Amino acid sequence: MKNPLSVIKFLVITTIIFVLVILILFFVLKKTEYVEGKGVVIADKYNIYSPCNGRIKKIEKGFGEVVNKKEIVMEIDSENIKGKIIENERLIEDLIKNLEEENIKEKEINLEDKNNENKLKLLEIDYKNLKNEYEHDKILFKMGEISNYELKKIKYLLGKKNIEFLNFSQKNDLKLKKELIYIERLNIKKKITYYKNKNENLKNKLNNCNIASPYDRMTIITNKLKNLKGAIVNNGDLLFTLADLNNLKMLVTLKENQIEKVKKGQKVILMIDAIPYEKYSTLEGEVIKLFPQAEKGITYNKVEVKIKGFTTKLKNNRLKGVYLRNGLKGKAKIIIGEKKRFARYLWDKLFE
Repeated sequence: MKNPLSVIKFLVITTIIFVLVILILFFVLKKTEYVEGKGVVIADKYNIYSPCNGRIKKIEKGFGEVVNKKEIVMEIDSENIKGKIIENERLIEDLIKNLEEENIKEKEINLEDKNNENKLKLLEIDYKNLKNEYEHDKILFKMGEISNYELKKIKYLLGKKNIEFLNFSQKNDLKLKKELIYIERLNIKKKITYYKNKNENLKNKLNNCNIASPYDRMTIITNKLKNLKGAIVNNGDLLFTLADLNNLKMLVTLKENQIEKVKKGQKVILMIDAIPYEKYSTLEGEVIKLFPQAEKGITYNKVEVKIKGFTTKLKNNRLKGVYLRNGLKGKAKIIIGEKKRFARYLWDKLFE
């Protein structure tokens, strides 16, 4: 049988410890105050428009799927752009042929110019020889060894040769022809460059008809997207909308008497219906915007909360197929303050 004193001693010690714990909790603990409301997860949206005219050839992704940067969502087959590319390629081929013809003309003129240069030199030599002969005959005429008729005959031949030389040099001056060919070749080259650049831009535009996600972790929020296959679209038509999963928020609805207590920067605890917090974790957030405004007689009490992440680290960091995305519903507890216990309040007042 146990000693009664030992039992009493044990009970006294246990009671003292229990009272001390209660007192510590009573004096130290604070009561967290919060307002609670229902909300829905929202995300920044990006409308994707058609960059070209054409027919939707292929759709790789559908509603709710997550896509990353440069991942193809849709392909548009633009016959219009392809037709323009083919037409420009034909024009380039014709211009190249024209350039080759001008090159041949230039070679022919250079050859002709060289032959003319040789012929002109021969005419110049003949003229100089005839002129020397005329000067010599002038001396002979003064000496009386030849008649005036013979001198005039030489003078006539000299004048005729001079006219022949001048006419040939003027008639066969190919400088102007060369300049015209040079200008024509330059214009053809400019046109070839122009159509090549135009085709390069058209090919880039054709590549852009393969519609891809502009950023990582974007989700498609357009219903029945795959039903658009085969549809004809024009440049600027809205194709689909993406939601940015990198910057998720929750839009929370509060009662009128609650919104007055909410301020920017307050901490928020979020619970998503599709991600049970008992099994996984709650999420942390922060108030970034308030909408306590009246419009057409209706008061909108909305709070925008930035979702920062999960409160605790998830097991294996996985949700087994469930992921945080726009459209999910849940609850939000916005922490508006911490209320001190009455005993703690008196203690602080007495010893402050």
